Amino acid sequence: MESSYIEAYPSLSFDFINKHSLLKSGKLTYEFIRLNLPESLRSVTMLNTLILNSNAKISEAAFRFDQLQKHFDDHNLHYAFGSEDATSIINRIKYDSTTNTFNGFPKPLGRGVLIKEYYRTDSFDKLKLWLD
Repeated sequence: MESSYIEAYPSLSFDFINKHSLLKSGKLTYEFIRLNLPESLRSVTMLNTLILNSNAKISEAAFRFDQLQKHFDDHNLHYAFGSEDATSIINRIKYDSTTNTFNGFPKPLGRGVLIKEYYRTDSFDKLKLWLD
């Protein structure tokens, strides 16, 4: 497969990965297949760049129903099933430098929906208050 073919079809790699569960098993598996099938899959660096440029960043309490509806319309889908990934045994607080927020705290509701970026602060004292 020529690299120009991949450049002409930027979603090819994403579609291929989504349809083959072996490729979802991690970066090393993906790299192994990519290196053994030259020019068939994009590099991990290129995939990260595509994801960053496609507004595909996942943020806590950020719902993108408009993008979901567009995906449904594009693929003639009528149903979706979703679940929350609550598999971590120990809750971890993580800092997101792009939004200057702390994630992992239970989010309060506003009109029945989680409040996005509720734990945003530049103050160490405020973070300490949340942790206590």
